[in-house]
Amino acid sequence: MLFFFKRREPRDDAPRPPFTAYTPGGGDAPRKLVLDGDERCDAVIVGGGFVGCSAALHATGLGVDTVLLEQNEIGWGSAGRNFGNVNPRVTKLEPENVVKVYGPVFGERLNDAGSNAPAFISELAARLGIDATIVRGGVMTGAYNDRGLDMLKARVEFYAKRGESLEYLNRAATAETVGGDVYRGSVIDRRAISVNPLALVRGMARAAAGNGARLYQNSAVVAIEPKNDRWLVRTLHGTVDAKYVLLCTNAYTADLWPGLAKTALPICGSQIFTKPIAEHHRSRILKGLSSLVDTRRLPGGVRLHPDGRLQIGGAVGTRRVTDPRVGKSMTLIRRLFPEIGPIEVEGWWSGWTMMGIHDGWRLHELAPGVLTLFGCNGRGVGAGTIFGRELARLVGGTPASELMLPITTPKSLPMYPFYRAAASIAIKYYSFRDQVEFRS
Repeated sequence: MLFFFKRREPRDDAPRPPFTAYTPGGGDAPRKLVLDGDERCDAVIVGGGFVGCSAALHATGLGVDTVLLEQNEIGWGSAGRNFGNVNPRVTKLEPENVVKVYGPVFGERLNDAGSNAPAFISELAARLGIDATIVRGGVMTGAYNDRGLDMLKARVEFYAKRGESLEYLNRAATAETVGGDVYRGSVIDRRAISVNPLALVRGMARAAAGNGARLYQNSAVVAIEPKNDRWLVRTLHGTVDAKYVLLCTNAYTADLWPGLAKTALPICGSQIFTKPIAEHHRSRILKGLSSLVDTRRLPGGVRLHPDGRLQIGGAVGTRRVTDPRVGKSMTLIRRLFPEIGPIEVEGWWSGWTMMGIHDGWRLHELAPGVLTLFGCNGRGVGAGTIFGRELARLVGGTPASELMLPITTPKSLPMYPFYRAAASIAIKYYSFRDQVEFRS
């Protein structure tokens, strides 16, 4: 006899946000108003992350009457739990493949948007007066095998053809910059920055509210229903009647729209942060960099925060991470920085992103007037903010042909439960391959 148990979904995470390396500098969330009654507006936004808050900010700037509904509080989801990098790329694809997947028009627009993403975030934060603790210097991508080196060299060549320069470092120069001899070579993109994403998303929310957007937190949406030529969005204690519904929930979508969650896979990752390391050690590692990532198959990286804390991207899986593998992460850190001295872990957190199978972000029209951006693939800070602006432009009257993403119809993954099971197996396999290759 078979017994089936309900899988824990991202939306089932505890309603209180975790304490993270971003919490001390994250600022306060906007005042917590709960939707209690009926509202009417031009556009209702579901989700208080980067896409949702950016859409609210830019829509109100275009004169669109806007309501935003968040299940918990602004920044509760992946916007407050990610690694905090803003890379000059808006999809997980290498830039030469973006054009192949999205076509020559939209592909070039996406590559241009990616190249400008760090500058866009920096300028937005400055204009809105958001102290997002921006760290400049660039992101290094280290290669620990020939496969990784070939990928990085191809990336350098691609950007060179566009007149954009990336720095290639040999093994010795990489070791001098990192603080330890682990990688065979590396590439530094000096355009990239690192930020406090919690401060950024909360700052955008406060600015949107200042523009006139009505923000309601602790107001989970339970139904989206057609109402003549408009839409009725229901929460437990109220409704919003709107012409447009912008579903900006990504990995936390669950069953809000039938079948949408089955077009990509929710992936949970963890982050570990340490207590501040001794000041005389800080100057010996990650010299001049905002962060370090590498060419392993599974995402990970290391940041040195201005207050001296190290942040390490850790375990990933298709279920909520309950073991961040602190021991393995510390082993990696000591290999990267052999002379760093004592390190004391302060805490860890986990969060979800939505991984598309073949590409990245998609702008879907789910029904007339119902739009969503889906498939973050770990590019939420810069790309999510840019694409939230694109949603605002669309409801503000910009023709679809002028956007950065084409409007598409979602396609469910065939035999979705088997995809999730297969993804879990694949992650374990990739983790094993990464460890073996990294050790060698």
